[in-house]
Amino acid sequence: MKKCTLVVLLGLFGMLMPQSFAQDATTTISNYLSQQKENHGLTSQDIQFEITSQSTSKVSGITHVYYRQLVNGIPVYGSESSAHIKADGTLLKMNNGFVAQSIDKSNGMTSPGLTAAGAITAAANALGYTPTKSFSVVEDLSQGSPKMVMSDGGISLLEIPVALTYQKSEEGDITLAWDLSILEIGQQNWWSVRVDASTGQIIDRVNWMVSCEFEHDHSEHENVLNFNKNLKPAVDKSAAADAGGCVECYEVFALPLESPFFGDRTFEVNPADPTASPFGWHDTNGAAGAEFTTTRGNNANAYEDGDNVGFQPDGGSDLFFGGVGFEWDIAYSPANQYEAAAVTNLF
Repeated sequence: MKKCTLVVLLGLFGMLMPQSFAQDATTTISNYLSQQKENHGLTSQDIQFEITSQSTSKVSGITHVYYRQLVNGIPVYGSESSAHIKADGTLLKMNNGFVAQSIDKSNGMTSPGLTAAGAITAAANALGYTPTKSFSVVEDLSQGSPKMVMSDGGISLLEIPVALTYQKSEEGDITLAWDLSILEIGQQNWWSVRVDASTGQIIDRVNWMVSCEFEHDHSEHENVLNFNKNLKPAVDKSAAADAGGCVECYEVFALPLESPFFGDRTFEVNPADPTASPFGWHDTNGAAGAEFTTTRGNNANAYEDGDNVGFQPDGGSDLFFGGVGFEWDIAYSPANQYEAAAVTNLF
């Protein structure tokens, strides 16, 4: 009985610790903001906030807390701030991006003139997309202010997340807006946009897609710099024989290698951080089991974006990205681009 009681108590203690620390972090941030109101020109109404994420370094013991301002209970996009707290609870450093006199600057705007579906439609029109289906609510995530997941409307590869927000300008003003993202069907762009909740105009946008923009002719300098002479002329045969049928393996030029100039490919086995991705890189719902067996997961989606657009290597149920089909050779040609190896290395 004593052993059972001890286990139960330890379990309860473990469950209470994260919540307790979150409360401590909230108190630390609130106290600091209250003390610094005059220095930053803030009012009591300006220092309302919500914590968006936090993590503790295993090396330094410092907890990094990220939070953003709330105005009228609505988050302010662009007000993202951070606090860095020592293990003893004292504040090491704080970065504040809050808007001063926020209630006045909101002009009393708390209700959108456009619906979430109307905002997506306006954004689609501005970005040159033509919806083929209506936009409907897939999941309502509202907690105080409106937040939901909408259907793709035939313009996005993913369902479209939408949330009411205030958009902060460079001048420090704020505008009521809908925050949403669209991953276009052609996968050339993944837009994160803020749409004015009254006019439907896009007032801020960021492209989450990263593309190579190098367009110069490499042959212009081949007589000056011949990098290929530093590379091994033979085909880099797969090291699959040494991998021994491992699960969640990637045959790559692993960091810190800069390129094939500096070393050989190796198998990286289960490289996911056990805290950030306890079920591996290919898990997206926080439950055991991969949602994707291709080079797509909870933080990245790597694929061919050239003449074989959309191609992704598939590691199968074992998530084995190496061996046959993943060979690599320096002798590039349009007919043999070694895409599986290249995309796996990118992922």
